[in-house]
Amino acid sequence: MTSRPVVLITGASSGFGKACVDHLAQLGYRAYGTSQRAIAVMEHDEQHGAALDDPRH
Repeated sequence: MTSRPVVLITGASSGFGKACVDHLAQLGYRAYGTSQRAIAVMEHDEQHGAALDDPRH
């Protein structure tokens, strides 16, 4: 079993952080993004079919 490398990106709701998450995920990384604007990150995840961990529930 091979494991994918894991990366955590802060500030992933827009700009460079968002671009890093997208790029690393395309390269096969398990990319996690955090943001103070959770709604923006969740909307991005929904557009890309990512699993959501909704803090509102």
